[in-house]
Amino acid sequence: MEVVGTAPTLARDQEAWSAAQELQTALFTEMFRSAGFADAFGTGEQALDALSEHVLEQIAEKVSAENPQLAEVFYSKLSVDE
Repeated sequence: MEVVGTAPTLARDQEAWSAAQELQTALFTEMFRSAGFADAFGTGEQALDALSEHVLEQIAEKVSAENPQLAEVFYSKLSVDE
């Protein structure tokens, strides 16, 4: 996934940024799944349903990469010194 927005500089910051991006993508994937997008692509056949799940995840990754605002909020919370 391409890093857009906040550019972390330290290794720990890179870990936090990656975690924030993954969290955002997972959230979008679940939102799309809950909205019924996976069912819209589904066919009832296991192999094709697995493909539709992959397509759903790819869409969520693209949306996340193009709209990093939520990941930036997560990053700001994850990168705060304890």
